[in-house]
Order: sequence, then structure tokens, then C-alpha cells
Amino acid sequence: MYCIRQMDIMNFKTMKTLSIKLLIIILISFPAILRSQTFVEDTIPNIISFWGCSGAWADYDNDGDKDLLITGIDDNGYRNLKLYRNDNNSVFTDINMNPILAGTSSGSVDWGDYNSDGLLDILITGFTGMYVITELYYQVSVGNFEQDTITLPEVTMGNAKFGDYDNDGDLDIAITGFHAPFSGSWYFLTKIYRNDGNDIFTDINAPLIPLQMSSVDWSDMDNDGDLDLLVIGQDSTDVDHSVIYRYDGNDIFTDISAGLTGVRGGVCKWGDYDNDGDLDFFIAGYDGSASQFIIYKNTDSSFTPLTTNIEGGTSGDADWGDYDNDGLLDIISSGNNQTMKITKVYHNDGNDVFSLLPETFPGLNTSIAMWEDYTGDGNLDFVIAGETNTAGQILTKLYKQQTTAVITGNLTQNNISNYPNPLNPTTTISFSIPDNGKIELSIYNIKGQKVKSLVKETIPAGDHNILWNGTDDNNKPVSSGVYFYKLIVNGKTEAVKKCLLLK
Repeated sequence: MYCIRQMDIMNFKTMKTLSIKLLIIILISFPAILRSQTFVEDTIPNIISFWGCSGAWADYDNDGDKDLLITGIDDNGYRNLKLYRNDNNSVFTDINMNPILAGTSSGSVDWGDYNSDGLLDILITGFTGMYVITELYYQVSVGNFEQDTITLPEVTMGNAKFGDYDNDGDLDIAITGFHAPFSGSWYFLTKIYRNDGNDIFTDINAPLIPLQMSSVDWSDMDNDGDLDLLVIGQDSTDVDHSVIYRYDGNDIFTDISAGLTGVRGGVCKWGDYDNDGDLDFFIAGYDGSASQFIIYKNTDSSFTPLTTNIEGGTSGDADWGDYDNDGLLDIISSGNNQTMKITKVYHNDGNDVFSLLPETFPGLNTSIAMWEDYTGDGNLDFVIAGETNTAGQILTKLYKQQTTAVITGNLTQNNISNYPNPLNPTTTISFSIPDNGKIELSIYNIKGQKVKSLVKETIPAGDHNILWNGTDDNNKPVSSGVYFYKLIVNGKTEAVKKCLLLK
């Protein structure tokens, strides 16, 4: 909010004239379309408050909009789990999954179709208040879940993530955290379980550092077509780690000795923030002396830390997302910075610069902060939940964009288009290049994550038509929603355009 003090009319007119001249100079000087950005709190009365929480968005019912799964400690002090079905127009319906699924704190939830039946399933870890769990729940029919009998190591103070590291079409699982079974030995662990089908998950005994207060994330950091693993956390000797394990085939994962700052009690996520085709990442957490938020730039699988103004938080969350649709990934971050609890949004200005949005949001820790276009308007919104700076106060809030994001920058958009748009499920992307060149044409979801690589080769000058059939790199159909196709020519991003997949 802005406060205008009283002033005489002459001074006001003088300032107004100077301001208009300055605005004209700015508009002439910069090629991007300048705009204000506003997030407003959505009014959704039936979503309960959580802390010690984890969450994940997904279109579990295949109706084209994103639903919210969230678990943690509610305002009555109970560990609870809620799946809110998105019925549009800011209406979320609790589908009453308890007691089918146990609620947890200090854990994680993830969506994935691990049994390849076309329906999304749930992977959940954490502490139920009585015991520690890692459980799989498969979707029998839309909205109906049953617990699988698959046995995985129970963890808390960590997470578990789906990812098909061996490209066999089945989702595998990476797990890290404090293994505390109801009976038996307690210890830290980091493990990878290969999905062999028929409800069989096999520990591949990868030589990964056992950690707690930890987090993992999958991505193809070296663009070789298979998934690598990023891990952060604390080992049994109280040493903090941040490690990249490269997948070398045949169930072999190799520590690339990247020389990263070790952190614990935070989060790590891959994302191509500079739009150069190489996956970068951030780590957030506590390094033993201070809260950290570090972005590492990927240059041919060598990682260099950036110097930014982004605040990190312990026991918090952070997420990449291109909220203004300019082709560059922005950041939301929450947690305890050792002075207070924070929730902040940073705009990616390009050239390795991030600027803090002036808008303020409730500071949180033991929290979630996750981008998603839950309104379906093509612009990212977000959800936050956790414990505030006021003792004993917890909340869950959703914020939606009030304005339409349009930033054109220097992209040459005129020579690329797709038809049909909307698509179901195929579309043809047409473009032309004036000279022979090495091109990359890829599909991204609204969070900036690469979904499908369509072309990566040298092609002749002229007109070209490339088909996208609505599938990802594993040839699995993607869900309905907004997607972007990006054309890179000779290492330079030439165009980013939006398409809508409707089923």
C-alpha cells in the first residue's frame, strides 16, 4: 500500500509531470511490456489450517484442473490429511479420505501413477503421532484409494519422490530421512527403489549418503536422457551435505563431487531458471551457522553458486514457477531465517538477477509454498500453509493472480504457432528459420518443468512442422492444462508460446 502525504497543488503538478516524462523514457528504453503484479488472497472457507505440513498439486480426477493434497498438524492438534477436489471458481471440496489415509507431519506426499493404470496414486511419508510410515495408496477408481501392501522403509524428517530413473516406463522411488520403524533399529537413510512391476520395488543398494532432515529431487541434469538425483541433509556425525548423484546406467549412481554447500532442514529443487536448456537448482536450509538459499547455475554439468538477495529459511519450503509467463523461472520461498518466519516471492529479471516483490505475505515455517495454476487462467497462483510469527497461530491460504501476466521481452514470436489450439491431444507446431541452425523445440508445463523434448538437431533454413501428441518424454499422456513450447536456435531462445490441452 502507498501513503500520499498532503502537498501544495503546484508541487503535485510538477511531480506528476516529471513522473509522466520518466514513465515515457522507461517505456521507450525497455522492450518488455511493463506491468504490475498482484496476488490476492482467495476466499476458500473449507480448507483447514496446517503446520508441520507437506503438500502436492495434481489432477487426480483427470477433469483438467489441479487438486490439492495436503497433510500435517491441524488447528486441533491432530495429524490430518485432506484431498481437496478443485471444482472451479475457487470451490474446493473435501473428498473425506480419512481414515483411509493416515495424516502425517515431518514428512512428504507425492503423486505418481506407479502401477501404470492411468490413475494417479499417492506416496506418503512422515510421523502419524503414533508411528512413522512410508506408504503407497493406489487409486482404484477416480477418488477411491486403497493402501498397497508394498513394504518400503518408514521415514520421517525427510521425503520420498517418484521418478523413472531407468526409463523403463515405471516410476521408481527415492527415499531419504530418519528411519524409525515401530520395531527394529533406527537410523538415517537415502535409498533408491527400482519399480520392477507387479507391486515389486527393489532396493538397488546405491552408495548414497544416509541422511536425515533431508530432501531429494529427480531431474536430468546432464541432458543424457535419464534422471539424476539431488540430495541435501545431515548425516549421523552432524555434517551437512548437498550432493548430486549422476545416473550412469545399470543402477549405478555416481557422486559428481560438485562442491556444494551442505544444508539440512530444507528443500532442493531443479529448474532451468536462465532458460538455456541446462537444469540449474536451488538448495534452501540451514548450514550449521545460518539459513541459506543458494541457486547453482549449470554450465555443462559444472555448478556455480549465484550471488542473490533471496532469503532462505529452515523448516520451510520453496518452489520454482514462471508466474508472469516471460519464460524465466521465479521463486517463492518460506521458512525461518533465524530471525523471523518469512514468505517471499522473487521475480527473475534475467541475467542472474532476482528482485523481491513488494507485496507481503504471512511469514511461515514448518510450511509449504507451492505454485500452481489452480484457477485455470494460464497464470500461476500459489498455496502456503504453516506456523506464523504469532505464537500458536497456523494457517492455510491460497493466492491467485489478479492481473494477466504479459511480458514479451525480445522474443520473436511471429514465426511460430501451433494448430489446433486448444488441442486434444495432438497439435502441429509450425515455425521458420532464416538460416541453417541447431534448434531445440521442447514442451514445458506451467511450472517451467520440461515435459517433452520434440527436436534437438541441426535443421535447414525454411519452414518446419513438428507434431506434439500430448505425451511426455516417457510417452505417457499428460494431463489437461496450459503448456508452453519453447524454440531455441543456436543456443538462443527465440520464442516461447502457450497452448491449451483439453481432454
